[in-house]
Amino acid sequence: MAAIMSREKSTASAPIAPEPSPATVIEPDPYHGTGEAAFGKDWVFVDGKLLNGISHANPASGAKVAILYSEGGRDVPAAELPQGFLDAWQITPAKLKTADAQ
Repeated sequence: MAAIMSREKSTASAPIAPEPSPATVIEPDPYHGTGEAAFGKDWVFVDGKLLNGISHANPASGAKVAILYSEGGRDVPAAELPQGFLDAWQITPAKLKTADAQ
């Protein structure tokens, strides 16, 4: 007599990737338009808009920073940018004052 083994089909599906935790979601800070953690050297949030593909950030007149990015360019008040972003581009208060004098 031959032994017959029955196999049930598995109804378990492959594990589903978990949803990203709230810590991985970048939200603009409502007080400054950007959060201190919401920047990289080549991207930053300004007024809730992502400026991505930044190739240049230089001091400009009026205590602003001229930012060139993938979609164009704009002048942003330095006070609206995270300090870490300014540090990454070596933009200091002295350089902003020098830009005003030129």
